[in-house]
Amino acid sequence: MIKTPFINLRTDFGFKRLFASEKRKHILIRFLNALLGDVMTVTDVELRNSEHQPDTPDGKRIIYDVFFKSDIKIGDAHDPWMERHRKFAKALKLEYGDSISHHFILEMQNLNQPPFEERLLFYSAREISGQGRAGGAYLFNPVVTIAITNFNFAHLKPALKHDFRLSDSKTGEVLTEKLRILLLSLVEVKDWDECETELERMLFLIKNMDKMDKESKAYKCRAYDEVFEAADSTMLACEDTVAYERDLRKLEEMNAGALYAAVVAREEGREEGREEGIEIGSNKIIRQFYAGGFSCETIADTLCLPLSEIKRILGVQV
Repeated sequence: MIKTPFINLRTDFGFKRLFASEKRKHILIRFLNALLGDVMTVTDVELRNSEHQPDTPDGKRIIYDVFFKSDIKIGDAHDPWMERHRKFAKALKLEYGDSISHHFILEMQNLNQPPFEERLLFYSAREISGQGRAGGAYLFNPVVTIAITNFNFAHLKPALKHDFRLSDSKTGEVLTEKLRILLLSLVEVKDWDECETELERMLFLIKNMDKMDKESKAYKCRAYDEVFEAADSTMLACEDTVAYERDLRKLEEMNAGALYAAVVAREEGREEGREEGIEIGSNKIIRQFYAGGFSCETIADTLCLPLSEIKRILGVQV
């Protein structure tokens, strides 16, 4: 029995219900334009099979969360690279039109399982290599990999959005726009009243949907009815309810395991001679996981602490 008015969009079921549905392609398009609207306009998407078999018997099978293509018209982007692409295609006697097909990979990652950034690079490289043509023509279509994470990378400065391309380390000049990896951190999402852009508001919904009800400001503003409709728990068929609850339990178990492991690792580190106090260290971990989307109840159950104590540490009203 689902206990919340809206489902958790960070589960595999919820994320794919929102972004991998033919019925709701307009939501995916809206999200993409909120993310990429400064350089391109997406008008339609073609959802593709997200499972890719390995090229060799001992290769690795890949299953993306969401995989799709979109034709971006030449001239829609501000950078002239698209015109160069068309000229190269003509010189190589390849078919071309007034648009370039972009390959998009969209991932939702709740836990930091290092090296996650290498997985994203592997995904991107796999899509590039899969476009190889006989005859030595190396011209390929752009691959854009987007990862929404419920954590920050330790080696990167915390930011809502990181946008990586192949560029010169001194001048910043971009070698090619054909490989692009974007990281979006839910940890850096502000409160609803502080969200200033469409992207911030949509990420807020992904992070907090299961914590909201029909009295929430985000719901009452009526600007995101289509997202709330997709997440409405009362609209799920019986088989969908079973699938969602299975994924929700899996996510909760992963979160609980990660929280417990982090606390144990910190306690063991202090036993080896670190100076940081046990109480200060544990409180810091509790705050980090709460900022990452863990509920007070989950934290309390995992650490076997009173709920009132967790709320005291976090400054949440008891």
